[in-house]
Amino acid sequence: MFRQAVSQVEERLSEPIWSLPTTVISGPTTLWPGLKVSSSELTQVLQSAGYSRSPTPRKPGTYSLKNNRFEIYGLTNELGHFNRQKASFRVHNGTVTDLKGPNPLLLPSTSLAIIATSDSPSSDRELRTPRPLDDFPEHLIQAVLAMEDSNFWSHDGVSYTGILRAFYANVRGGRQGGSTITQQLAKNLFLSPERSFERKFNELFYALALEEKLSKKEILAMYLNEIYWGQANGIAICGADSAAKTYFGKPVEKLSLSESATLAGIISAPNTYSPIRSPERAKARRDLALFRMEKEGHISSKQAQAAKKSPLNVVGPKTTSKAPYAVNTALERTEQRLGEGVFTRSGLRIQTTLHPLLQARAEEAVAKGLGEIRKKVPDAQMALVALNPQNGRILAMVGGSNYRESSFNRALLAKRQLGSTIKPLTLAAIFDKEAELSPATLIEDKPIQREGTDGVWTPTNYDGDFQGLMTIRTAVSKSRNIPAVLMAERLGYAQLDAFFDEVGLSDAKSLPSTALGAFDASPLELALAYSLFVNGGALPKAHLIDQIYQSTNTPTAANPNPDWKLAVEQTPESQQVISPRAAALARSVLETVLISGSGRQSQQYAIGPGAGGKTGTTNEARDAWFVGVSPTLSVAVWAGRDSGAPLGLSGSSAALPTWSRFMKMSGTTEQTFRDPPTVTWAETCIGDWKLGQCNQCGLELYSSRHAPRSGCSVMGYFWDLKRRWEPILDDAPSAEMSNMLPN
Repeated sequence: MFRQAVSQVEERLSEPIWSLPTTVISGPTTLWPGLKVSSSELTQVLQSAGYSRSPTPRKPGTYSLKNNRFEIYGLTNELGHFNRQKASFRVHNGTVTDLKGPNPLLLPSTSLAIIATSDSPSSDRELRTPRPLDDFPEHLIQAVLAMEDSNFWSHDGVSYTGILRAFYANVRGGRQGGSTITQQLAKNLFLSPERSFERKFNELFYALALEEKLSKKEILAMYLNEIYWGQANGIAICGADSAAKTYFGKPVEKLSLSESATLAGIISAPNTYSPIRSPERAKARRDLALFRMEKEGHISSKQAQAAKKSPLNVVGPKTTSKAPYAVNTALERTEQRLGEGVFTRSGLRIQTTLHPLLQARAEEAVAKGLGEIRKKVPDAQMALVALNPQNGRILAMVGGSNYRESSFNRALLAKRQLGSTIKPLTLAAIFDKEAELSPATLIEDKPIQREGTDGVWTPTNYDGDFQGLMTIRTAVSKSRNIPAVLMAERLGYAQLDAFFDEVGLSDAKSLPSTALGAFDASPLELALAYSLFVNGGALPKAHLIDQIYQSTNTPTAANPNPDWKLAVEQTPESQQVISPRAAALARSVLETVLISGSGRQSQQYAIGPGAGGKTGTTNEARDAWFVGVSPTLSVAVWAGRDSGAPLGLSGSSAALPTWSRFMKMSGTTEQTFRDPPTVTWAETCIGDWKLGQCNQCGLELYSSRHAPRSGCSVMGYFWDLKRRWEPILDDAPSAEMSNMLPN
């Protein structure tokens, strides 16, 4: 029996002991003034990122918290390694303030999800991150040995008195006696969990075989990586590192003495003594572990007493996957890049671009906004996507109301008609083509008809009214349809179609209705297109994954720590689509939308001055949109019904509140837009003007080479004509316009 056990142990040890899971992590967590976050939330982020709390941070990877002021030692670079930088900030009224240090402040990535491989030899419902023995703190090893096997270093792997107790218990129908760590490991690797003398007898031979083939350190390392430490959301927590992250929100090497004793104390019955479910029982077991450690001389009485006074500081139960829509998308794209079945062949480490705090704010905003809409439309849905307009990194993604109810990612896959959100893009294209045009250029809003293949098309405005001559700024900010058609015709539908295709809106057609957004796109595609306005006219490539690392080895008894190689890396890409001048002129009109146009309701959410956007409502109010920008974000919100039936709500009432809440919580609208040197503000007439008389002067943005320079007054007659020269009209000048043009 012994020789047979040795053979089976050799065979088992010649193969990988565990299958590595796939880990999905966020991008670096950046902080900046105005970002909404709580002290408790930031504490969890820091612990998840590998920081440990200390009264006085004196080494990289530590932080302190006192009176809502965080002191951090050790920030991170893009590779996620701690450096020796220091920073501090306060959390005041739920936002980051008084930041001292780099701005923005860069913290390491945090875990979003751990997905076990389906070919795991034990269970695909296990959470395990194997670590080498040197990573486990000495006090954790001492605590485990004190509670489970105080003679581990001296015995031959078997507790013979324990086997006799098991035999006696089996005869009397009671519980078995204790086992050594080697016996526990043998049971986990080779035997069923049944309680019987036969199993205990077999356990003896496997334990002896393990002791013959492995060193004590190798056995201890395997045990600490193998042992069961309870359940979390239906997933078995196996190994000390996973237990440390689950219960205390930190990797195993950051455990304190009190936390190590807590983990050691619950091994014998982790669900009974769970620090989440039964904190008082867990404290009692911790104190017992500390007592035994003191008794065996591992710690002093003073250390034991101090640890007993420590609170448990359990982080509490968490879902196994944060940002599920984005995580699922990252997994799908990983499989597309590396091939089907990649998750069963090796462990992967997928670093996404998600910003954990912005993701949380996005989920809050969608939950609030959708809750309001569903009071009127119970089956309404919503999606939000936010990205960095400079590099295309997707920072937050919410694909619907509830991932468990519907995993369909509407932020990525739901293509709906765009409505008036398309108008600023048409404006940017025409500004790019004609430098002499400006937001002050006059354009007509009057009834028109167009012949088409399907008959006569007669577009109308949302309110059914026509307001005559107006500036382009007014026309777009108030979402007038007729001026949008005239701008598209002036540019040419073929050229407009090519432009939309270039910015990623590939479903556009060379039809008059295209000018009013009568074609489909997803929230992600629209948010990306709006990046032009704050990225100097350049379009980045949207991406959700920064890097994918693939393991080159699998954990063994001798080396439980995997080696990783870079399999995929996304380098930022962008292409110049329009000039910085055209982008700035169009963006200034987006700002007016929020001040006096169709998006003016945003003012009640107290967002800052650095914001602009556009509403969109499609025919019969089937789809409601709001998409907009700050200096560092491009964000699209869609609301509608999966069935395509009318929502019955406009973009300003259904999508704008969610967009505004998210932008306010992001804190990015307190920043300011930067204009390129190719545009300039100049005094001009912004009021009623006839025969050189102006009743209201103000500033307007122009291309630098075409700006009026004499000011706005009666003496500015000819300059004022310059900015109104060649107005965009449907046909011959109207009587009103004829009176305004020079002879």
